[in-house]
Amino acid sequence: MHQLQADPNLEQCPDFTSVDFQASWAPLLGPVTNDAQVAAMLHTIWTATNNTLKAQWQQQVDAAALQAKEQGRLLTEEEELQLAM
Repeated sequence: MHQLQADPNLEQCPDFTSVDFQASWAPLLGPVTNDAQVAAMLHTIWTATNNTLKAQWQQQVDAAALQAKEQGRLLTEEEELQLAM
């Protein structure tokens, strides 16, 4: 799993109804799907992906906090050993 470089909690879902995303939704249009339905599908996909990234981000934050705590503990332990000598 790659490390995320930005907090996905800060991301906002794009407006998939805008012309900027026409290339994304045009292939999904069909006889039974209209623009609004395709935009809703893309929104659902984006939201699911973003939720997965949020969970990954939280795992990274938790792991970093645990690592910092462990490093602090080791440093304190080392300092205590130095003082005991």
